[in-house]
Amino acid sequence: MATWQFDVFFSPALGALSNRNLLTRGDPVDILEQMRDVTTEDLPDSSISNLVEDMRIEKSWNSDLEICGNMDGDRIDISRQAKIVSAIASRIDIREIDPQFMMQLVAFAEYNQLLLIDSSTGNVIGTNVSKSVEAIMKSPAARFVGDPNKFFRTII
Repeated sequence: MATWQFDVFFSPALGALSNRNLLTRGDPVDILEQMRDVTTEDLPDSSISNLVEDMRIEKSWNSDLEICGNMDGDRIDISRQAKIVSAIASRIDIREIDPQFMMQLVAFAEYNQLLLIDSSTGNVIGTNVSKSVEAIMKSPAARFVGDPNKFFRTII
């Protein structure tokens, strides 16, 4: 991941997870790991195709990973196991946030009853563009883009 990218993954809505007894009580890290393990295999291929239809396919180091978009920019990663979608994640280039890309991600999540989850914190972003942008602006990636020198001074 480039320092200027903000990572999210898609997870079935928490209510759906609870209803299917897929969430157990535990610390947030355990819950986050359980959410990552929930597959999105019931997503229709047409829905995924619509999400990535205008994006170019990048070469991947893994035959089970399809990378759509720009490696250093906006992209969507589709992981498959035995040709079935097991996970979908996105990297958002915050050097210049593309409102259309953000709206596509949120619309995809909302249509498929998924939540956007901040990959670095596990915080639920939901399916709201303004909350997504708010989460992005609080991220380390935003601090880097805002002032790279200050960002590196704070981590050294």
